Amino acid sequence: MYLNTIVVEDEAPSRELLIEYVIGEEQLNLGAVARNGREALEKLKENRYDLCFLDINLPFLNGLQVIEQLDYVPYIIFTTVYKEYAVEAFELGAVDYLLKPISRERFKKAVAKAASLIPSLTAEDSDHSRSKGLFLQQKGSHQFVKFSDIIYLTANNKSTIIHTLEQDLDCNALIKDLLERLPDPQFLRIHKKYAINIDFLDRLDTQENGKFLLVLKNDDETVLPVGSTFLRNIREDMGL
Repeated sequence: MYLNTIVVEDEAPSRELLIEYVIGEEQLNLGAVARNGREALEKLKENRYDLCFLDINLPFLNGLQVIEQLDYVPYIIFTTVYKEYAVEAFELGAVDYLLKPISRERFKKAVAKAASLIPSLTAEDSDHSRSKGLFLQQKGSHQFVKFSDIIYLTANNKSTIIHTLEQDLDCNALIKDLLERLPDPQFLRIHKKYAINIDFLDRLDTQENGKFLLVLKNDDETVLPVGSTFLRNIREDMGL
């Protein structure tokens, strides 16, 4: 029963103190430690963490640059000696902003604040939450999107538009990478530009030129082209 946590800190004394604090909290599990921005970016891309204690002034990449390069962002508690980054940090969706030296009492308050925002205090429930949807960073905050609310995806250069029942969301990830975070076989690639939630699949129409179109069961009855390389998978999925 814990939140998987990563500590990112280049200064040894501060790093050891944070490690000690994290280990001392029953609901936190120390999953990784990084000593610079480049190492932090690699670890954050390799694994999913619930919570990240992130120094701002780091070698190679600063903490703000690390966050800006992630398509999936854990809950962030910034740690720094500088007050001037606070506004930008909160604009990026930071849970809290700890000024060094950090007392255990102040650390505990930050953890409690993060725990109140995270859907669950347990890893089991957190995994359960993620099995139902994904978190997206939107305008400085984290937004939870249920898989069942996603109708289809549209590739948009280096990002992806997620079309949901209520709104369209821009995700800073390639469509192929985003599909790896979505349950298979619920989400199906139908075109180099499109993927759909098969729960919204209505029918497959044949055009006079021999090409195919998919019609979705949403309010707009969205019609999407089918790429020839994806047609076989679609037919198999529909039992055709």
